[in-house]
Order: sequence, then C-alpha cells, then structure tokens
Amino acid sequence: MRSDTFWEKEPETLSWIRAWSPEQRFLDVGASVGVYSLFAAKLGHETVAFEPSALNYAVLNLNILDNSMSTKVSAYPFSTHSELVLSTMYLSGSLDWGGDSSFDRLSLTGRVKTPPGGFHSLVLGYP
Repeated sequence: MRSDTFWEKEPETLSWIRAWSPEQRFLDVGASVGVYSLFAAKLGHETVAFEPSALNYAVLNLNILDNSMSTKVSAYPFSTHSELVLSTMYLSGSLDWGGDSSFDRLSLTGRVKTPPGGFHSLVLGYP
C-alpha cells in the first residue's frame, strides 16, 4: 500500500517540497491519487493537480475531500502539453496504479487503448 512506503519511496521529493518558501505553488503533473499534492498542501502550499486518468482523478478528489484540503488543492482532469491538442490516452490495462500510461503512443505494455473521446490533453499553462 502506498501509505506504507510514502516516507521511504521518494525522500528526495519530500525534502525538495519541504525546502520551498510558503508562497511557492506546487504544480503536480500526473498527480495520480494526490499523495504529493496533499503533502505540499499540508505544508501550506497552494497546489494544482493534473490527472487525466478517470479512476485516479476520482480517487484524487476523494483524497482532497477526506483530508479537508479543497481550499488548498485544485484538481483538473487533464494532462499538460506545450500546445493545445486532443490526443488519445493509452492505459496500461491494469489497476495496480502503475505509471505506464501514455498519450499518442502505445504505453510500454501496449495493452489497452482508451476509446476516442476519452481523456485528452487540453491545458496550455498555469498563471
């Protein structure tokens, strides 16, 4: 379970977030279920989380609510891209919360393609 390994999995990331000044925003691209978004928010950072996977996005929002962080974390069901494009998201085909999904190319496993009209890249930037 992710909560069992949170402090050990990426200690450099946690140290990096802890070192920020309070006015810095946290932009979590590919937020998954929001563990780093919530960590940054609990430290007082305004946080914006982008997660294109519908299942992860739903759990991300539940985590935001369960942790009373809706005033600190804003979540969006998009991926980010350098230009405005619509693209197909290819999912890994498993529910193990793995990170091998991709856009515009088969994922590393190449197992499942989401149907057209699924999740798309729409975000150009963040003010």
